[in-house]
Amino acid sequence: MLSTKRVRNGQSTLRYVTKALVPGTYRVTVYCGKSGKGSARLKVGDATPATTPVPDPIVPPTSSPQPPLPPLPPPASQAATCSVAESGGRYRPTDRVAAAGIRLSNTSTGKDATWIEVTANFWSGDTIVATENRYLERIPAGQSLFVGFDSVYVDRPITKLSSFATCKSEPAGAARQVVGGTATAVPTVLDDIDVQGQFTNTYPFTLSSLAAIDYVTRGSDGKINGGGFTFTSSRVPVGATMGWQIHNPAFSPTELPASIEFTVEPEPA
Repeated sequence: MLSTKRVRNGQSTLRYVTKALVPGTYRVTVYCGKSGKGSARLKVGDATPATTPVPDPIVPPTSSPQPPLPPLPPPASQAATCSVAESGGRYRPTDRVAAAGIRLSNTSTGKDATWIEVTANFWSGDTIVATENRYLERIPAGQSLFVGFDSVYVDRPITKLSSFATCKSEPAGAARQVVGGTATAVPTVLDDIDVQGQFTNTYPFTLSSLAAIDYVTRGSDGKINGGGFTFTSSRVPVGATMGWQIHNPAFSPTELPASIEFTVEPEPA
């Protein structure tokens, strides 16, 4: 609605009061009876006070990034093993004697195999006709040890060899590398062979006089076909060199092994 005021100096001031209009520009016409009419543009503004836009607050993420995980601890060393990695044997019918060789392997990288018991069964057909046992001190972590059996007298042909071993597991000891090497076969006047070799004690301790020297024989195909053992028979100081020899009746001078390997049991004095 328009509210009027008194006319002063031929002019009148009008005020338009409403809440119905939205902000914008309008044409307004005023009728003054006999005096005529007049028009003007009326600009209607927003009655809401202008405000300065406020930027949205930065809302932090609901969860902060996780710190990197710590590295996993190294796996505990696996228990020691004394598995049969290779084995083989032979039978000499003229003397009714058998021999066998085994390579035991300890695949653990941090544990020694100790209290080792090895069993070899000699079969004739479906029957075990001879069983031999050996006891060894230790196989260092990650190393192999040979086990030999010679002079096994049986009254029937040997057709098969089976073997197994049991052991305990202990933290790795002072010995890290098994002492060993190669040996040679020498024919004898008894129509068989002697096996001869030598070694230097590189263990960090004096060897016991009961430390076993075990060897395996191999055929031209590289497979184990026999073996045997002896003892040092005396203490061997660190750095000392010792020769050894053992008789093997399972071979004839015309059936020499293609190669011979041996290891020395790490048994301290």
